[in-house]
Amino acid sequence: VATEWFSSGGTEPARIWRYDFSSEPGYLATDSSSHVNASAAYETNAVGLQGVLSHSATSGGTPNFYVDDARGGVGQHGILWRQNTSGATAAANCGQDIMYACWGQHTESMSYWWSTGRVWTLTEWAADSAGHWTGTDHAIPQRVLFSLPLASIDSSLS
Repeated sequence: VATEWFSSGGTEPARIWRYDFSSEPGYLATDSSSHVNASAAYETNAVGLQGVLSHSATSGGTPNFYVDDARGGVGQHGILWRQNTSGATAAANCGQDIMYACWGQHTESMSYWWSTGRVWTLTEWAADSAGHWTGTDHAIPQRVLFSLPLASIDSSLS
């Protein structure tokens, strides 16, 4: 799956594309012309989405999309959403800032490691204290790789 990013301050809703895998491990399925085409496309009601993860509790079941809303301001935590074709649910309430802003700051991609049941993500932010990209001499190092169990994410969704 892949998302389309628009600034979190904008109004354009993000889209999600789903792709099928090839029978060869690690590759996407191609047509007879060797083109890769999306097998499904969805439009969300959210802006500022960065990463997406697709997961179904059962083989062939309805997939849930876990998407992160990487809010743009300095010091702002993101919002993790689980959504499917029926709607969206935000992550747990953390009681400060926007009540659902409990995800990492400025997170990018997400991946799921099947053997451990863990979701992995990476933060990207490395701007100065005013949120500007001025070079590495004044950058605040905030790049963090972290993971947590998908089960704990699911149990925290409201």
